[in-house]
Amino acid sequence: MVASEWKIFSDSGPKDLTAVNWNDPQYRRSVVASLVRGVYRLENYRHQNGHVPQGLALPWWDFFDFQLKEWLVDNDGIGKSIFCAKYEYKYPSPGDPNIPQYVIAFRGTILKSKDTMFRDIKVNIQCFLNKLHKNSSFQNAIQYVKKNTVDLSRGASVWLAGHSMGSAMALLAGKKMARMDHFLTTYLFNPPFFSVPMDKIIKTEKVKFWIHITNSVLKAGARKLAVIGRRHRQHDHEAQAHDPFDQLSNWFPHLFVNRDDHICKGYIEYFEYRMKMEEIGIGKIEGHATKQSLMKLLSKGSGYSDSKVEAEAEAVALHLIPSAYLTINRGQVPDFNAAHALHQWWNPSHDSETMLYQNDPQYRTSVVASLVKGVYRLENYRQQNCYVPQGLTLPCFKLAMDYVHNMVDIAGAGNVWLAGHSMGSAMALLVGKKMAEMGSPLELIKNEKVKRRIRIAKSEAGLSFALKGGRLHDHFDRLSNWFPYLFVNPADPICSEYIGYFQNRNTMEEIGHGFGQIERLATMYSLKESDVKCVGNEFWFRSIASTSPPFSISHY
Repeated sequence: MVASEWKIFSDSGPKDLTAVNWNDPQYRRSVVASLVRGVYRLENYRHQNGHVPQGLALPWWDFFDFQLKEWLVDNDGIGKSIFCAKYEYKYPSPGDPNIPQYVIAFRGTILKSKDTMFRDIKVNIQCFLNKLHKNSSFQNAIQYVKKNTVDLSRGASVWLAGHSMGSAMALLAGKKMARMDHFLTTYLFNPPFFSVPMDKIIKTEKVKFWIHITNSVLKAGARKLAVIGRRHRQHDHEAQAHDPFDQLSNWFPHLFVNRDDHICKGYIEYFEYRMKMEEIGIGKIEGHATKQSLMKLLSKGSGYSDSKVEAEAEAVALHLIPSAYLTINRGQVPDFNAAHALHQWWNPSHDSETMLYQNDPQYRTSVVASLVKGVYRLENYRQQNCYVPQGLTLPCFKLAMDYVHNMVDIAGAGNVWLAGHSMGSAMALLVGKKMAEMGSPLELIKNEKVKRRIRIAKSEAGLSFALKGGRLHDHFDRLSNWFPYLFVNPADPICSEYIGYFQNRNTMEEIGHGFGQIERLATMYSLKESDVKCVGNEFWFRSIASTSPPFSISHY
């Protein structure tokens, strides 16, 4: 039996990976996929031989220096099939996140045997109904992951992996562990995404996108009602801290999907639409919408139950996650079976791309702030060493402006960010204003007449100027669709005036009787000069407390 397994491995397995290189993402993906295949072959071994001997060394794990430690048996099936296995790496490297010490892998559906067919169909139905957490085998598995592996690992690296239905189990296990602050590296091959296959019904991309927007608005509204109901029972900060979806923002599972696999390709649109919604300025709505399915929200009504956070977490649809590394296989496949097959993920010639999707806006803030800090450290390095290797010297604003302009021409406005601190933020602000006046970032609406009507509708002051013969495309009005992020501290006299600047505008609007129009005209110019000194009609404003987060965010 073992000899025949080596023949199968030689014919279809990742036998070409003879050089060990855990720093190579392709190597890691191939090895983990092979370990998942090992669970399939382990169940096949049990089915043919009636038992699994201790120390069994099949090539699917032995070839990569793993040993089979334990396996889990389903108690609901006819023949007590194996659905999960734990492997231990023989040469672990403590402290290296790219090398696991333990890998817990879950197999997918097997329909060829009565021992597995009825059990696997039942589990698939539970996945579709978002009831997997009630499955007895999964409950045993999550206890095994936590108590028998993570709690006993003494900080050793523990990875999760699964294929198809098994990836649903691994995903739910990873989500539960992440809510316990155990962020386990997780590999999910062809994970099921449960949604209506819109591409089979509607072929026009624009129509699908507008249907998605409508669905997102409905879900965001339903979720808002649910949050209001919960806040009757909790303080706002407690409600935010206990949000079961946001708790997963710092967990980054690796998802591997094929564009021709209808079981998992929903993840492609799930993340791409989130990015599109961010680009058109309604990312906040999408952020609320992606937290739960519409059916689950509507079934809950306008309030949360009084159960604990764990019960709320179960209400989040299994397939919804805030952050992930998404790898898409875009290669040509002959049929669905090939698109859903596990062996594609150790094929070195497949055409794939990987994207990182991050839900937490605080992550973006921290990264950009770190990059700005890097400029300080870069100058410190120059002073100490009298040079910067492969660096750029920008002695004046004009050169900086030219450099940014060239970057936008090369990469596109949507791929270039500006950032600065203190005096540097003034330069970044001025560069951003200049680029906005020149039409960057790229505007979504290309029809000039439509754009003009939108400008008039958005600004009564702009209409007033137009009636008086002024130019609608004045410097201030051109910045209306530009949304810089400002981070200010109320105790900082250098920047705290921005708080009053926008709050006073709101106050004037609330007074009415034309005061809002007067204020909008007043904010276009300073008293001393006619040059524009403000940032525009709208932007995200973030007021930072003098100690630490949480922040208050206002949209003007």
